[in-house]
Amino acid sequence: GPHLLAPTGSNLRKHGREGTVFAGYHYDLNFLTIHGRSRFPGLNIWLRNGKKVEVKVPVGCLLIQAGKQ
Repeated sequence: GPHLLAPTGSNLRKHGREGTVFAGYHYDLNFLTIHGRSRFPGLNIWLRNGKKVEVKVPVGCLLIQAGKQ
């Protein structure tokens, strides 16, 4: 359904107040999610040991994430 689709961008001039959360903690339910390089921080993963790590996609690369099945 439409709840599985994310917008490709957000109007930060309109909605970019400090503290605004665009996508809170969630599971990706899709089979695969492909992330390109972003100009903004905010994509984090949690390792199996519980450590939170910020993801930085290198130039010319994609991050392919398997969804929770």
